[in-house]
Amino acid sequence: STITGTITSALALTPYSVVIYDGDGQSASVGTGLAQPLRVKVVNSGNVVVPGANVTFASLTGGGVLTTSQPSVTNSSGLASAYVTLGGQIGTNGQTFSATITGSGTTQVIFRVTGTAGAAEKLSFTTSPAGTNQGGSFGTQPAVAVQDHYGNTVTSDNTTQVTISATPAVGTGTVSGTRTLTAVNGVATYTNLSY
Repeated sequence: STITGTITSALALTPYSVVIYDGDGQSASVGTGLAQPLRVKVVNSGNVVVPGANVTFASLTGGGVLTTSQPSVTNSSGLASAYVTLGGQIGTNGQTFSATITGSGTTQVIFRVTGTAGAAEKLSFTTSPAGTNQGGSFGTQPAVAVQDHYGNTVTSDNTTQVTISATPAVGTGTVSGTRTLTAVNGVATYTNLSY
């Protein structure tokens, strides 16, 4: 007699390496989410994708926050992803995130993203006025920065008007000179104030 039939076997694939799939090199304002998630692909030693693998994403520098629960599990295509919100640090590639697996090949990859200054929210002296007696010019003229929520100078701001005033600790007095300036690259730099 002839016996016919089909048998199947599910082979467990062991994670070996993790590689960046996409999401690296993005840019966004500090305190906001990246437009695309960070995504990695997990493969075994034969470069076959591994579904069901645990990938742990983490923020390394810049104060970013993961908005996806961890660990992330690879799908049928071997891909795992994480959404993040940037922290307060600005600068090219100034915020970094890792994706890590348990394996024997490349077990961790690093994503590098750029944070840019957020919306103008406050003013702060970058140089405080100093060196005057009443009736004289300031020896050190002040400079005032337009800053975002995190204290980063909003260098794209060329419209905010900054007005200097003073409240004397004792007696009376007023600031004279050009007291109102428009910020240039986020900074109002004074040159002729006296008190």
